[in-house]
Amino acid sequence: MAIEVDGKVYDVVEQGKRFRWTPAKDMLLTDLYRKGSSPSELAQRFRCREGLIFRRLRVLDLSGEKLWTAKNDKLLRDNYRRMSNVELGEKIGCVHFYVGDRLAYLGLQRKKGRPKTKKK
Repeated sequence: MAIEVDGKVYDVVEQGKRFRWTPAKDMLLTDLYRKGSSPSELAQRFRCREGLIFRRLRVLDLSGEKLWTAKNDKLLRDNYRRMSNVELGEKIGCVHFYVGDRLAYLGLQRKKGRPKTKKK
C-alpha cells in the first residue's frame, strides 16, 4: 500500500489482513494530525477504521488527553508482569486495550504462561 502526502509517496507494508502500526506509520500519522488532518481523513488515507486512528492518537498522546505521563508509564513498567491489563487500566483510569497498546509501544511483553488473575 502506498500513501501520498504533499506530493511524496510512502510505501506502507501490510502484514496479512490485520492493520499494523509501524514506526513509519506513527511518524506519518503524527505529522498529518499536527498539520490539521481530521481522524476521518486519516482513516481514509491509511485505509482503516476511524476508531483505529482515535486509538492510535491516544497511544501516541496526540488526542489532547494526556493519559501517558511518565508516572503512568512507570506504573506500567513496574507492574505489567504481575497485573492484568484490566487491573492496570483500573489503576490508571483507562480501558484495558489502551494499556495493551501502550505496553506494545513501550516494548514491554509478558512471557507466555503468566498466572491468570481471578475474575470478580
